[in-house]
Amino acid sequence: MMGITQILYADIYRITKNKIVLLTLFIPQLLVLLLSYLQFENTISAAATGYDIWVIYSKDILMVLSFVLPLFAIVYPFVILENEHRHNGLRTHSILPLKMGNYFVSKLLLIWMFLVYTTIFSSLLLLIIGYIIGALFGIKEFVLYSPTIIGGFTVGILLISLFVSSVHLVLNIFFKNFLINTLPFLLILFPSFFLYNWKYYFLNIYSYPFRLMNSLQLDYVIINDLTSIICFIGLMLSLIIIRYLIPKCQYIWIN
Repeated sequence: MMGITQILYADIYRITKNKIVLLTLFIPQLLVLLLSYLQFENTISAAATGYDIWVIYSKDILMVLSFVLPLFAIVYPFVILENEHRHNGLRTHSILPLKMGNYFVSKLLLIWMFLVYTTIFSSLLLLIIGYIIGALFGIKEFVLYSPTIIGGFTVGILLISLFVSSVHLVLNIFFKNFLINTLPFLLILFPSFFLYNWKYYFLNIYSYPFRLMNSLQLDYVIINDLTSIICFIGLMLSLIIIRYLIPKCQYIWIN
């Protein structure tokens, strides 16, 4: 019986052959570099205002990342499972000596690895560039103030992205078509920017990243109201569904 580690190694090996997916791992870092450059003069001129320099320097960059990282959380599950659907992988693996629960959890862990990598390294790069600007131009505010907004964003966006990716893995297991399992949610993501203060915001998980940004700019709360509770409970429930319940439905793809 193949263990989850062996399955994960096999998944990693297969995905490394997809150069486009590997390139996406560097898109957030490239955006941070580009936007830091474009933000450079504003950062220098705002240094003397007395406001939190980390907020001035990073808020626009983090806002862009609050679009990009959840977008990846929607797209990666499709990319990971699309190849399996194309080659009838779900049916084939269901008759191999492995637990289908481990098979699905391996896919989820691979997606999470991508999301953790892109999020952590984008945030680290943003911090490093900020400290370099402060050192080169003698902006002591980069040392006097703590980069709370970046740390809070990293924790909050990770929680949201992991939850969103778990939901989309389930969708991609049962629905093969990009027009059903991915495209509608990409289209929902962008207008969700304007819905973060909607009375029923908690019903739209795609507005959570923008609610997070609003909270961080106002009071440095990592994630507020019901959002963190929904993400955490949803994450745990998704794990249970993926590990234990979905394998019980094997007849869906066997038949």
